[in-house]
Amino acid sequence: MTKKKILKKVIFGTWPISGDYSKVNNNKSINLLRLAYKSGINEFDTAPNYGYGNSEFLIGKAFEQFKVKPKINTKIGNNHKKIKSFSLSFLKKSFQNSLKILKIKKINILYLHNPLNISNSKEIFKYLAILKKEKKIKDFGLSISKDFKYKEKFINKFKIIQLDHNILYLKNSCNKQFNKKIIHARSPFASGTIFLLNKKKFFSDSDFRLKWLSEERKKIIILQLKHIKKTFNKDVYDLSLNFLFNDKFVNKIIIGVKSIAQLNNFLKKTKVIQKNIINVSLYKKFFFSQNIFKDKGF
Repeated sequence: MTKKKILKKVIFGTWPISGDYSKVNNNKSINLLRLAYKSGINEFDTAPNYGYGNSEFLIGKAFEQFKVKPKINTKIGNNHKKIKSFSLSFLKKSFQNSLKILKIKKINILYLHNPLNISNSKEIFKYLAILKKEKKIKDFGLSISKDFKYKEKFINKFKIIQLDHNILYLKNSCNKQFNKKIIHARSPFASGTIFLLNKKKFFSDSDFRLKWLSEERKKIIILQLKHIKKTFNKDVYDLSLNFLFNDKFVNKIIIGVKSIAQLNNFLKKTKVIQKNIINVSLYKKFFFSQNIFKDKGF
C-alpha cells in the first residue's frame, strides 16, 4: 500500500479540535486542517454537536477560500446546541445550519447520528433520498452507538456505517449485520486510551472522556495494552495503525488529530503501515481467546 493509497483511506476526525476534549486554539486548528488537506488527506468528519458547532465552524473557516474543497462528512440528530432529536423539522434545520456554517453547498456523507428508537424512519429515509436526488449530499450513512442493537431491516437501509473499531474493541467486526457494508472505523486509538501505557495520561476535568474512564477501567486497559505489547513486541501505536489499515473489515479510518505534531507523527508512520508487522486474522483469534479482553477495552 503506497502512501497515496493510505491517505486516501484516511478521514480526518475533527472532534479533538472542537474543544470538547480540552481547550483549543482556533487559529492553530485552522492551520492544522489546511496542512492535512495539503498533505493529501481529502476527507473530513464532523458533527454539529462537536464543540457546540465549533468543529464545523473551523472547517468552514479553513476552506472558505479554497477553489477545490475537500470532502466534508457531517451528521444529523444532534444539533449545534447539543440537543438530540430525530423529528423531521429538527433534522432539516440542523442540516441547513451545517451547510451555512461549513460554507458549502453539498455534503459528502450525511450520517444519522446514533439514532435510538426512532419512530419516524420512513419520513427520514424519504428526506435523505430527496437530499441525494437534489445533490445536496453525495450519500448518507449511519453513525452507530457502541453496543446498541439495531434491527436488520433498519441497518439494511444504509450501505455506509460509522462505528468503533480498534485493537481494543473488535466486537463490531463479528456482527453479521455489517457484512458487505462500507465501514468507516472511528476511535482507531480507543479515544486516546492506547497511549495510557506509554504516558501517564490523565484527562482534564473539561475532557468528556473523563466521564467514562474510571480508575478500574483504566487499570483494565493498561493491563490489556501490556499484554498486547508483550505478545507482539511492538509499539501499540504502530500495531494499531498497521492492524486497521490491513483489516479488510475496514474501508476508511477516521483519525482524530489535535495538533500539527500529531499529524506529522501520523504521516511519518505511513512507512509502518506499509510493513506487515501484524497478521490481522491471527490477532483477532488472539484477542477473542484472552479473558483479559472480555471487557472489550474502553
